[in-house]
Amino acid sequence: NLIYIADSSSTIVTDSGGVYLWGAQLEAGSYATSYVPTIASSVTRNADLISKTGISSLIGQTEGTMFVEGSFAALSAAIKRMFSLSNGSTNNDILIQNSANSTDVQFVVVNGGTIQVSITVSSAITFGTNFKAAFVYSENYFAAFINGVKVGQDLLGTVPACSKVAFARGNDTTLHEGTVKVAAIWKTKLTDQECINLTTI
Repeated sequence: NLIYIADSSSTIVTDSGGVYLWGAQLEAGSYATSYVPTIASSVTRNADLISKTGISSLIGQTEGTMFVEGSFAALSAAIKRMFSLSNGSTNNDILIQNSANSTDVQFVVVNGGTIQVSITVSSAITFGTNFKAAFVYSENYFAAFINGVKVGQDLLGTVPACSKVAFARGNDTTLHEGTVKVAAIWKTKLTDQECINLTTI
């Protein structure tokens, strides 16, 4: 592959004056990643860690809906958390995750260190392939949706108080491996039909 410099009429520029570039980043793959600044030598990329704390007023404390669109990569044998709400610890979490590098997707709620809800959907995804998932939570009502289908529900459990959103577990471990195209949170419970419409591919 070659990269050429062209003028405004798309004619390749052939003079030897040279071109100076700053801040450019060439990458292999189908999507761009965050900028990695270098000066004199190559730099190994660290994992991107995206989280926001102190947002309890933006997260439904008694009910809500999580939505994420993206993919899992087959990279690690550990459980990977794609999207989570938490209080910054592992004792209070609402999670959308995969199950130890399998194609299963899990929807989990932990309150006070006790698992309240665990909905596992076997063979729900293909590694590297985009999917959409939504998780509705409220006291004694939890429902999971993948690609336009309601895949499970649990009618017993309590909701933890959350103040943080992350693409990892609440304590920033077991980071997501893959892509995230869209993520959203509602402070209210969306209806089943709204979740089906939202997650339809």
